Amino acid sequence: LPTMDFSEHRHHRRIMQSVFKKQALVGYVPLIDQVVIENLRAWPTNQAMLAYPAIKALTLDIAAKAFLGLELKHDTHFINQNFIKLNNGLAAIIPWPLPGTALHRALKARSHIFNYFSPLIPQKRKSQGHDIFSRLCQAQDENGADFSDQAILFHLSNVLAAAHDTSTTSLTITLDLLCQHPEWQQRLREQCLRIDPRDITFDNLESLEEIEWVFREALRLLPPAPQLFRRAIKECQFANHIIPANTQVMVDCGYIHRSEHYWNEPTKFDPERFSPTRNEHKAHPYKWFPFGGGSHTCIGLRFAIMTAKIALYHLLREYSVFATEHTRYRILPITKPRNGLPVILTRN
Repeated sequence: LPTMDFSEHRHHRRIMQSVFKKQALVGYVPLIDQVVIENLRAWPTNQAMLAYPAIKALTLDIAAKAFLGLELKHDTHFINQNFIKLNNGLAAIIPWPLPGTALHRALKARSHIFNYFSPLIPQKRKSQGHDIFSRLCQAQDENGADFSDQAILFHLSNVLAAAHDTSTTSLTITLDLLCQHPEWQQRLREQCLRIDPRDITFDNLESLEEIEWVFREALRLLPPAPQLFRRAIKECQFANHIIPANTQVMVDCGYIHRSEHYWNEPTKFDPERFSPTRNEHKAHPYKWFPFGGGSHTCIGLRFAIMTAKIALYHLLREYSVFATEHTRYRILPITKPRNGLPVILTRN
């Protein structure tokens, strides 16, 4: 979807909508909930741990269960390494797949991923599974058109890459900021304690609105993909600059997210700016766009927010989290902590 335009984009997005509509999201909740509970049990307490790799293992497990309906087990390292290579090729300095370049490695990794999942498609087309892979194999538009095997593989690798890498970064940044602002940890914890952990549903998650404020504020301050590339389809003018048709342009959402021209006290961590009484982000459709914008807005936006709510609900309900040192971030191609975000968890 990110590389498609116009009628082709509309056709594929229309089919994929069924994978991310509310009815489908409701079915993903128990799958994600169980994965989060099982992963958090393995996190150590009262000793330093690196949050980033632990969250990365969590999101890969979520991808395996909710996206694929599979137990990756011994294949975890294989899948993980290939998605890392695939994502590293997204911002390749050398835009040709010459041997030894990031783009060459990314294309090889994509081939490995396709070869791994391709034999599973016939079975998934017949299954009644609630995972995203099954839904992609069975999705149809209003005219009964479905995806080819090749299209399924492209879309699956795209949503997996987004869920695995950018979701890891999003949760890591959110956790880092909650460590810096323990008052918000406590505030969210009090909200989480109102919901029975045995009764996690899509509707209950919707009521955890303050977790969503914090998540949105974290992505405003440190968007996982800070630079978006677009192309001018016709000549246009921006400020005093003429942009010719067919010109590639880079949009820096990190700059816009922290601009005094668009936000009140933009460098301040202030989740309430996303509350219904303020809604700062709604003054313009492109004030807040870590998931892109317009017709190319990430189709998994609601899924990402729902996953973050489930993960943070269980984490903050059971633990207090403290960072052991200040974390700096590498921005490109995807925002990542340089030190892995070392933290200590203590049981509440």
